[in-house]
Amino acid sequence: MTELPTYTKKWHSDVYPEIHASRPELSLKGKRVVITGGSGGIGAAATEAFAVAGASEVIILGRTDKTLRATKTAIEGKYKTANVVAMVADISDPASATRAFDAIAQRGPIDIYINNAAYLANLGSVGSSDAGEWWKAFEVNIRGSLQTVQAVLKNISQDGVIINVTSGAAHVPYAPGHSAYAASKLGAVKVFEYLQAENPALRIFNLHPGIIESTGMGTKAAQQSGFSWPQQDTGKLPSNISFC
Repeated sequence: MTELPTYTKKWHSDVYPEIHASRPELSLKGKRVVITGGSGGIGAAATEAFAVAGASEVIILGRTDKTLRATKTAIEGKYKTANVVAMVADISDPASATRAFDAIAQRGPIDIYINNAAYLANLGSVGSSDAGEWWKAFEVNIRGSLQTVQAVLKNISQDGVIINVTSGAAHVPYAPGHSAYAASKLGAVKVFEYLQAENPALRIFNLHPGIIESTGMGTKAAQQSGFSWPQQDTGKLPSNISFC
């Protein structure tokens, strides 16, 4: 069984009181939040966390109207003061991304942007992977991130926050079959490092979400690789860490 290293006295795999979104000092009252890939997994958990923190509006983007509306309905049903706005958009499609962020701009400035949408290409070796499928990871994880963050910069508040959800695959030496995903996510990390250097007034972070297999990509990776991590984290953990 693989043992993951711990760098703190206590290992957390789920949200804990010190970082919970309900803490008064973490209130986001009056803030507008935009989350890509917001209909499931980490995106849905983040949407719920921002609702708990009292954000005035949480706008979730995704490619499928049905799943977006299901997330909106579930969170607004659970938290009566929540205001979730669902927008269908494909961030890898320039026209689709432009339409979505033009509509957001009409609602007002963005205070917090969560760059969460991502794509996991079918697992395979560099030598045998289908080039089109392999490159799709870059179309979403790099080009999609670039297109959306350029739109965000035109409409972000002066003290705005940008958080890029990265991946463990980008930081470990080798994960079999994950070359497209790991390389594209690592590339995105550098993009957001440059973004921070070019925009010092903003607060820009790369957030490693932990090991979360209860997502569409996590399930796909486990099914195609046949490997499951013995230690897993909940989607609520990175969603609440984003407040700290």
